[in-house]
Amino acid sequence: MPAFTKQVARPLHVCRAGLTLVEVVIIAALLALLAALIARPWEVTRGGIRHSCKNQLKQIALALHNYHEDYGCFPPAYVADERGRPMHSWRVLLLPYVDELPLYKQYRFDEPWDGPNNLKVGAQMPRIYLCPDDDRLSFRAATTTYMALTGPGTSFEANRCTGIIDIRDGLETTLLVVESPRSPVPWTKPVDVSPASLYNLLKSTPRTSTPHEEGVNVVWVDGRVTTLPTDVSRATLNAISTVAGGESVDMR
Repeated sequence: MPAFTKQVARPLHVCRAGLTLVEVVIIAALLALLAALIARPWEVTRGGIRHSCKNQLKQIALALHNYHEDYGCFPPAYVADERGRPMHSWRVLLLPYVDELPLYKQYRFDEPWDGPNNLKVGAQMPRIYLCPDDDRLSFRAATTTYMALTGPGTSFEANRCTGIIDIRDGLETTLLVVESPRSPVPWTKPVDVSPASLYNLLKSTPRTSTPHEEGVNVVWVDGRVTTLPTDVSRATLNAISTVAGGESVDMR
């Protein structure tokens, strides 16, 4: 049987005053790599959040079309009292179509949106009305940046109901709902945004006006959700805001 000689490694004692330049460079590179690996999931998360914002609007688009199927038109921008004063928002009318029927039943249409009962309802904002990509918003504030595009000739012209039959400019080139991140409002408040205000928002500094650097997310009448770029022209924005203006639209 062969004999084995046991070899015992001698301990290595290293005494140094500090690191060499090469070691410092290697450690710096490793730290940079670690920072990149940590940052990358955050970027993915932010991208996912941006996608969720569009998903919120897609659900709102579906709810608007389900409302249209029941009533033959989209909801009005607001319900007015006998004097024509805005009292209730389209976002409240849409509650049964976004799985919020119990909340809808708590709302009282015999008092204004800011009445004592309706303020309690307003404190319970549905998640669908919150853009997850806007760090300035919170459920506690119960404010939304999802607004109807309102004004003469738009899909949400005051308290008038607009049906698909009225939209002669094309469902794929007419806006319904847009983001207005610069001026969030209580979600039950009957306040929305005009084409002129949206144009000013798009032309302002993106970093301070919108959480999406490339523009604002919008809902078209055909149900699509896209991002409206900040460099859209005033003429194009006016054209895609009206339902029967007869304008020529080139979104390329």
